[in-house]
Amino acid sequence: MTIYTWARNGKKSQTFLKALGLALSLSGLHGCLNQEHRVLASAEHHVASQLLDPDSARFSGGYVVFRPEANGYRHGKVCGYVSANNSFGGYAPKARSTVTVIVGNGVHDISNVQIEPPDYLATAESSETDQPETIFEAVYWNVGCVDDKHPPMYSGE
Repeated sequence: MTIYTWARNGKKSQTFLKALGLALSLSGLHGCLNQEHRVLASAEHHVASQLLDPDSARFSGGYVVFRPEANGYRHGKVCGYVSANNSFGGYAPKARSTVTVIVGNGVHDISNVQIEPPDYLATAESSETDQPETIFEAVYWNVGCVDDKHPPMYSGE
């Protein structure tokens, strides 16, 4: 299992990543960017594209959890937090996001972008327990974003 952590914020990081990618492409070193960096940049782009104001996206606390390799492919989740301008022009509170990734054999696939909804209702099964789990946690976060360094989260109400 491979874990990679990042912290990038807003437009400056997007501009920097674009400039870095262009510079490395022009210099012939593009292949030297490691796989995790490319996965994180792609996932960040896909999450931002789902937002009302993609250019205002601020990312933090992100990491990649890859499961053991199978048939030359690595399956995993990019997990982290995102905040962006809301319809009132202010920044919304941070929300968790997950993105499914598959890499290997020349394939770099990003799919299933999920951003945590603002409701924190616990699932029916967990509402009466000491670990009330939201639907987002039960279906996405606690399934793909948990490893030795990142324990499950229980924030249901």
